[in-house]
Amino acid sequence: MERQNSLQTDGHSSDRQGRSSQTPMWKAVLVGEEGVGKTSLFQRLYRNRFVEHFRSTIGMDQGELTVTHEASGKVCRFSLWDTAGSERHASITLSYYRNSVVVLLVFSLDSQLSLPKLRNWVADAKMFSPPLACF
Repeated sequence: MERQNSLQTDGHSSDRQGRSSQTPMWKAVLVGEEGVGKTSLFQRLYRNRFVEHFRSTIGMDQGELTVTHEASGKVCRFSLWDTAGSERHASITLSYYRNSVVVLLVFSLDSQLSLPKLRNWVADAKMFSPPLACF
């Protein structure tokens, strides 16, 4: 699949070559415990780079990602949200999930507790995501 990062302008987007797109955009949220690699995954998906060590995210980061399926040529656009791992204790959890159609659950093989804690993230996603979201 081909990826293109896009910039949003006046409700429409343009890719790096300046092509306009009317393709719908879906919100995708990265969630998981603090320090499991959500920001590294976000950077890889959004900026196509990998940085091993980051400071903990405070609040959230957001970027647009366009993915084109090579065989069919179909295009999907995502508003990708990188959230802070400590948001489970914040009152803004609901806003992270609002209007999301994709919830990416992230855990680390280096953190034995991060995998079983995904149950909590799944429960939150089911509670706060739109009713049509599937898990």
